[in-house]
Amino acid sequence: MKPLPTAEVISIGDELTSGQRLDTNSQWLSRRLSEIGLRPLFHTTVADDETLMEQAFNNARQRVDVALITGGLGPTGDDLTRQVIAKVAGVPLLTDDTAVLYIEELFASRGRTMPESNRVQAMYPAGGCLIPNLTGTAPGVDLQTQGNGQTCRFLAFPGVPAELKPMWWEYARPAILKQFPELGVIVHHAIHCFGLGESDVERRLPDLIRRGRIPTVGITATKATITLRISAAGTDERECQAIIEPTAKLIRDEFTEYIFGENEITLQEVLIALLREQRATLSVVDLGGCSLIAEWLNDADPTGQIYQGSLCLSQHEHGKSMENLVSTAQATFDSDYVLAIGPILKDAEIAQRDVAIYRGEKQIVERFHAASNPSIVVQRSVKQALNFMRQAVQAGEI
Repeated sequence: MKPLPTAEVISIGDELTSGQRLDTNSQWLSRRLSEIGLRPLFHTTVADDETLMEQAFNNARQRVDVALITGGLGPTGDDLTRQVIAKVAGVPLLTDDTAVLYIEELFASRGRTMPESNRVQAMYPAGGCLIPNLTGTAPGVDLQTQGNGQTCRFLAFPGVPAELKPMWWEYARPAILKQFPELGVIVHHAIHCFGLGESDVERRLPDLIRRGRIPTVGITATKATITLRISAAGTDERECQAIIEPTAKLIRDEFTEYIFGENEITLQEVLIALLREQRATLSVVDLGGCSLIAEWLNDADPTGQIYQGSLCLSQHEHGKSMENLVSTAQATFDSDYVLAIGPILKDAEIAQRDVAIYRGEKQIVERFHAASNPSIVVQRSVKQALNFMRQAVQAGEI
């Protein structure tokens, strides 16, 4: 297969490099690039500094086919993206009189006069053009450049997502597809596991994450959840799925007991779906003093048809037995199931926690290790409880 065209996403702004604002544009654009078959290789974040931006743009044009740039297109002195693109390409900036008129009319429609400084937003590097922005005052910039014998197309957008996204769909995506008519797609398929470690995956399936393997498999660990992400490139989604499926089946067969869902689904959504099939309702007693499980279940069941509510108490303040609290929950919420998360037990060598499921007079209890990195101990405990109930309901144990 012909090598896929490559891309880099460059985000501009002191507010990003200082951590004052989260860069969500890079994630969004990388997903859009994969959908049309461009392979994102780099994410670069640069402060509003002309020298650093010049270095970043020069790096991009020497190593990728398309560079998507967000931010730095405003009218103020620290908005330098169009100027640096022109400098890197070695061309002057020109003014688009039609764009000037559009910006003036946009200000007039808001009852204002356009400041002279906004004229810079109608400028573009010679040899390129402006990208229309129908929702703001800052058009984008489109320019083909050469570096080290490599052709790189710069596509620059405002950093405001509400402006960036329409410009992607209306201009950038069609332009890239026209430039690379043979583009296929890149498809990602995620399989989510709980109770499995990264080292367990490598030990049991050592060839799975080998470099150069087709399809590729990456492993990510996020708050006690392991995700195996299978990626394949092809002419269309059907071809990619055909490449992915044998590897997905291998993972499912090897790690069946750990897998709770695939692609975008969460553990709590899986549990809610199972209870919906039974037409059963759920309430929760949490003696960890944490409302996280209530938040997650509310998100998974926004209509409140399945999840009825929670009693969330500190383990030091409840003053009642778990059975009494479960009875209170049953009386309060009249739910079919009660999921109870007990306090952390620190008497043993390793901290432990009991999780119980009640349905009428029947109950099942499991004790889990509660020791973990402090940053994920709450998420891990909640996932242990949700996964325990998922497995019990699927197996018909309660």
